[in-house]
Amino acid sequence: MSYDLYVKLGKKYKKLSAVVTGSNLKPVVEIKLQDAIQKYIKNFSSKKCPKNLKNETAYFNKLAAHAKTFSVEYLHEITKEHLDVLETEFLKKMKSSSLNRRFSVYRHFFNVCKDWEMIVVSPMDKIKPKKIEENHFKPWTDDEFKLFIKRCDGVYRYYFLFMKVTGCRPVEAQRLKWQDINYDQCYIGFRSFKNRNVSRTFPLTSDADKILHLIKNKGAYVFIDEKGQTLNSDRAYHYAKHLIKAEDLKHL
Repeated sequence: MSYDLYVKLGKKYKKLSAVVTGSNLKPVVEIKLQDAIQKYIKNFSSKKCPKNLKNETAYFNKLAAHAKTFSVEYLHEITKEHLDVLETEFLKKMKSSSLNRRFSVYRHFFNVCKDWEMIVVSPMDKIKPKKIEENHFKPWTDDEFKLFIKRCDGVYRYYFLFMKVTGCRPVEAQRLKWQDINYDQCYIGFRSFKNRNVSRTFPLTSDADKILHLIKNKGAYVFIDEKGQTLNSDRAYHYAKHLIKAEDLKHL
């Protein structure tokens, strides 16, 4: 037999979620997941840089959409099993390190909700960070890189070639705009990922210039896919990983 518990708040009665902890019954006021998320964003995410605020908002939109598929409306209804399914979905599209970044935000969110006495137990308590794939730092030879580039097509061919000849970071190539290329003074301006006011320049070499002239797009960003979207590290990683599984690239 189960009972619904209510607490009188002013002139209204609020339904409680009763959670059994040991021999004690701990009543918790039902809080909608979306309300808890908005409070967290206001108190924590909004105080971070615009890029992190945008990222965390996207993480929570994904969490809310995932909860909706299970008809979960209230914060206390989210379980470890729900998050396990979400974890599996993420791993189909991204590296373990990217998953860990998202889940570290979720972990902090649920811990804060515990501090706010919205829940008694965090569903993240028994979820451990995924082991990050080891980077063996094995550099490719020129012949190996040429073999890889032969397999690439579209914008990815230019993307990987450009990083090789400039030595720029993946995120710097992804954020590169046509306006960052100064043909008068022959340099490329790379912008920092976390601080837009920080940048560094690279000489516009003949090799880099040849690659840029092969790219045919009219968007603001240099490297955009066939859908008009800028590239990101996760998609580029999985694209390269898929190619390396080919018979003649397995040794790389």
